Amino acid sequence: MKNILKNFLLVLFSVIISLYLAETILVIITPSAEKNLTNINEIRIKNAKKLNLKFDLRSPNLAFREMNEKVGNLSINYRFTPFFYNLETLKEARKKNQIIPFRGPINMPTLTCAEDLEYKISKNDKFGFKNPNEVYKKPIDLIILGDSYAEGWCYNEKDDVAGLLREKNINSLNFGIAGAGPILSLAVMREYVKNFNPKYLLFFYCESNDLMDLNIEKNNYLLKKYLSNNFSQNLLQNTDQKKIFLKNVDKEIKKMAFSKKDESIYLKNKKEIFYERLQDSLELSKLKNKIKSLILYGDEKENQELFFKIIREMNNFSNNNNIEFIFIYLPAWERYFVKFSKYNKYISKKEYILNKIESMNIKFLDIDKEFLKEEALENLFPLKYYGHYNRLGYKKVADSILLNLKKKIN
Repeated sequence: MKNILKNFLLVLFSVIISLYLAETILVIITPSAEKNLTNINEIRIKNAKKLNLKFDLRSPNLAFREMNEKVGNLSINYRFTPFFYNLETLKEARKKNQIIPFRGPINMPTLTCAEDLEYKISKNDKFGFKNPNEVYKKPIDLIILGDSYAEGWCYNEKDDVAGLLREKNINSLNFGIAGAGPILSLAVMREYVKNFNPKYLLFFYCESNDLMDLNIEKNNYLLKKYLSNNFSQNLLQNTDQKKIFLKNVDKEIKKMAFSKKDESIYLKNKKEIFYERLQDSLELSKLKNKIKSLILYGDEKENQELFFKIIREMNNFSNNNNIEFIFIYLPAWERYFVKFSKYNKYISKKEYILNKIESMNIKFLDIDKEFLKEEALENLFPLKYYGHYNRLGYKKVADSILLNLKKKIN
């Protein structure tokens, strides 16, 4: 009996040592650029000071409350993405089998985020997307689908890619939704695009997370219905239901914003960062995340097949409606500055993805090639640090698109 117990404890001890050894190796091979993401705002503030730029240290909730007092009737954007899945309004609509809009509110000013430490106000259009309503008064040249890069994260409707194209007389609609994966983009296409008869349909592919997003979207009760060819909620027609839903969502989100009393962006000191990293190591955080990623991100081959099926449907839809479809490949910050990022497994697939797109006879634009022409790549990102693109980055994307469309638009 003693030998059995002794052997059991020996095995248990060996397993524990092996687990912590694996965690230690993962910590060691994590590049410093990725470790610095522990306290992103601190580095952004340092960079803002170096650049002699003004910056806003208010928390998003405080900024919303104070700017709401000045502007009046200010709202917060809702998107049908995992961050909002637990809203009571959404749960109730699902129970009653009611329609679920993808973005809102409608015809209201909203507060943007502040990756460059400056909050801005944007205006949503009559369908809940980030466009001026004047766009709908003229024939539409171009529609953009995609996630936060398409939406123009943290910028208003003038400074995202669609807005910058409108400056060049390309009448463009931004149907991007922050947090959207390929299936939600497919759903937006089916609900809205055909009605506006654009000359071009552009899908913005973000290399760091679009394939990953499929793991959640393909299991979502509503989005997986869009994988059937003809499913639609008829969102353009069900305007009354949509208005009621978005009004209730707006109330719920505002209630949360007003209930939180945090006043400034929380900055961690070196001691806090040390203890946070120590706790992460003791909890085997990196190892658990690695295992979780292997389970959650599932069968890569299956996801890739699903992804190309979605792209093929977008292309077929475009061809059937006399629209030219273009696949826009967008590079992430991690490509240039975090060589061993957790997203590297997706970033490394660039050539494979573009070769596959080309073999499907789909036109594409590789923005990575355009970015590499820039002498200092960090200039394309907010405060020269981790995040989405800044206005210069979005302008680079818009200029590249314009250059490729110029002759045809003219």
